[in-house]
Amino acid sequence: MAVSKLLARRRRSKGLLRKADRRGDRYKVVKKKKDRAIDRFDARGDEAGKSNVVKSADLLHSLAVFARDATAAGGGVAEGPLLTATADCVTAMDTGENAVDVEKETSQEIERREKYFSKTALTGRRGRKNGKDIRVDAKTTVAEREYQLELKRATRAGERDRQYEGPTLETHALAVKTITDEQKRRGRNRRLRVARAQKAAGVATPKDCIPAHYLGDGGEPLFITDRDLVPPGSDNKPLIAEKAAARAVRHRAEKEVKTRAEKAADRRAGGLPDNVRPSKAGCRAGQYYIVYYVDKSYSKAIKAKFKKNFSVVKPGTNGYYASTKDAADVRDEWIKKKRPESWMAKERS
Repeated sequence: MAVSKLLARRRRSKGLLRKADRRGDRYKVVKKKKDRAIDRFDARGDEAGKSNVVKSADLLHSLAVFARDATAAGGGVAEGPLLTATADCVTAMDTGENAVDVEKETSQEIERREKYFSKTALTGRRGRKNGKDIRVDAKTTVAEREYQLELKRATRAGERDRQYEGPTLETHALAVKTITDEQKRRGRNRRLRVARAQKAAGVATPKDCIPAHYLGDGGEPLFITDRDLVPPGSDNKPLIAEKAAARAVRHRAEKEVKTRAEKAADRRAGGLPDNVRPSKAGCRAGQYYIVYYVDKSYSKAIKAKFKKNFSVVKPGTNGYYASTKDAADVRDEWIKKKRPESWMAKERS
């Protein structure tokens, strides 16, 4: 049987009040709920809801004063009805309704449920089993309800064992791994979709750009400028190939980053042959070494071994040469011998 939303909310309010009583901070909990409700209705511009929140708070204060005075007089107040009335006020604050209307509606719902329970305890009820409609007899209906009530009582009393094991470091690590693996899978599928779309459209990746891993509204591949070339505060939204290429040129010019060809031309103008660099170490001043960038033309083994750059070291030398001419001669000899891997070594500096 379905439970009305208002009755379910009042049940949650009761549980909240019980927990607050065990901690001894009911006043703080109620005050926080009141302030949040006032802010919420004030933001909506709901003056009626805001007024009902204030009225419910005043009624809560009156209930607390009544309970205190009755206890001081030696009469006492039944805990159940007082808790229910307090929960009605808290529920009214949450919903912005009048506390009297909340009490009336929840009482009618409880009365309707009691009539239903009384009737089905005598005549049985309808049910579902294996996807089919069935008829549950009265005896089974009463037994199931008593069993559920006993479970709820044992839960409140703390007599039931946990149905599932609580989280541990192992289960947390497993959950994190599962989420990470799912993110990797989605990213991999997204890159594959973009690659297939780019191949189908016959669009090459523009210079200084990388795929955005997103497709446009028409299914066309989009690109962004390499982040190392984007000036601070500049726009780098995904664009189609032509617009992305033009923007990348503008980004490089704004950040004043030279291309590899421009850098090589500057080195040649300074008297340095291609791939020859002066040593930065003070103890090797005036010496030169050879460096190559690991591009796509090299094998996977070389890419894995050197990652980015490597130096050419002639067997029998330490990789440093006394002049640019000696370094250039070693470079040319390495190229003439068809670039043997035995001459490749960790980049010098």
